[in-house]
Amino acid sequence: MKKQNLYHNEREQRVLTQETQHAQNTDGSSFEQKLEPRNFHIHSFPSESWQWFVQTCRERGLSVDEQMKSELERVYSHLVGINAEILNLTRLTDVDRFLKYHVLDSLMLATTVAHCTTTGQLCADVGAGAGYPAIPLMIWFPDRTWYLIESRKKKAAFLKKAISITRCTTAWVEPFRSNEVKTHKADLAHAFQLVVTRAIGDMKKVLKETEPLLSADGYLGVLKGPDYPSAEQSITHREASKRGFTVEHEQRYNLAPEDPERFLAVLRKK
Repeated sequence: MKKQNLYHNEREQRVLTQETQHAQNTDGSSFEQKLEPRNFHIHSFPSESWQWFVQTCRERGLSVDEQMKSELERVYSHLVGINAEILNLTRLTDVDRFLKYHVLDSLMLATTVAHCTTTGQLCADVGAGAGYPAIPLMIWFPDRTWYLIESRKKKAAFLKKAISITRCTTAWVEPFRSNEVKTHKADLAHAFQLVVTRAIGDMKKVLKETEPLLSADGYLGVLKGPDYPSAEQSITHREASKRGFTVEHEQRYNLAPEDPERFLAVLRKK
C-alpha cells in the first residue's frame, strides 16, 4: 500500500510539474503575443512636428527620408501602445518629446557611428531599456550589426519586437548584464567596435559595464545631461586612465535653443 501511495504521489507530482511548465510557457507566449507591433494603431506624426525634426536634423548634417519617417512612426506607435497597456517604458509619450528627447538625442551619436565604425562592424547599446539610442541609430545605420543588451527580461522581449520594425536585418537583443558577457555569450566578449549608452549611471559604472564588450581600439559613446561638467567630467578622465581608456572627444550640444546643454563623451579603449 505504501508503494502504491508513493507511486501515485510521484505521478501526481510529475503531472503537476508538467502543468506548471505548460502554464509558464503559455503565459510567456501570451505576453510576447501582446507585444506584437501589429496590435497597435499607427500614429502619423503631425506635419509641424515632423518639419521641425527634419529641419533640426539637417542643421546637424543628418539626412532624413520617407522610409525613416515610416519606421519612426511605427516605432513610436509600438512604444506608446506598449507603454499604455503592458510595460512602463517611458514618460515621454507625446510626439514632440519623443522626436526631441528620444530620437534626436540618440542621433547625437550619429557622427560617432559614422567615424568610428564601418559596414558590418559590431555595435552595442548597453542598458538599452526602451531602445534608445540604439533604435534611431540602426534606422540611420542599418548596415552595422547591432546588439541591444538589456538584462530585464520583459524589456528585452519588447526590444525584440521593436527592432523588427526597422529595416536593419542585423540586430539582436541579449538579455544579460554586459559585465557578465563572458558567462552568457563568450564570443561577444571584447568583440565590439562601438558601445553606446545613456542613463545607466555615472561614468565609473559606465566604464565598468562596457569594458568587457569593447575590442582593442574600440570606442565608447556616452550621452550625458547638463551636470556632466560639474559632476562627472573629472571623474571620467580619472577613471578612463585607470581602466585603459583615453578621452577622445567631449561635445556640448542643445536639442533646441531653449534647452539646457547636454554632453557627448567619446572614449577609446587602448
